Amino acid sequence: MKLIIASPFVLLFCSATFGQSLLYSKVGIVNSLPDAGACLAIRNTRLKKGDRIQALLPDKPQAVLVATIAGRTPTSCSSDNDVFENATFYRLKMPKREDPFVGFGIIQTTPVQIVRGVAKADLDRDRKDEYFRSCTSMEGLHLTIWKGKPLTGKRIWHTYYYLGYDTEPSCKKNEYEGLD
Repeated sequence: MKLIIASPFVLLFCSATFGQSLLYSKVGIVNSLPDAGACLAIRNTRLKKGDRIQALLPDKPQAVLVATIAGRTPTSCSSDNDVFENATFYRLKMPKREDPFVGFGIIQTTPVQIVRGVAKADLDRDRKDEYFRSCTSMEGLHLTIWKGKPLTGKRIWHTYYYLGYDTEPSCKKNEYEGLD
């Protein structure tokens, strides 16, 4: 069974320094808006109009799109009311897509490479690749970043996004337990 997600979102990376707490100021969630835009929720108040983002779509085969910050919004535009504490919200301009998607995105860092349909990037410039994965719980998504291959490498970042409808769980315990 293929899961179709109604809310796209993107994660952002801005720095060569690395660590889960630092990543939370660099990583956010984006969901599509009814008027064909998108909303980014992130713990970062310094993003500016025109900042470019590589949006990585983790469904196999993985792909990369380019998005641009259109501006900051004074209130939440996220479809998840509890996306996370202390979030700042931005509207994004993204390529028009007919199908909803879930994604990660990278700004001002090493480009994402797609090799045999799998995305990887050396975000912390230690010559070891980070990989991106999403999986479903009963009513939402777990989004993870891994040092090394997902599920066998070390999970270095995790967040949960509530979808508000039932999904068939696909996550393994090491994708959501610990680290938070």
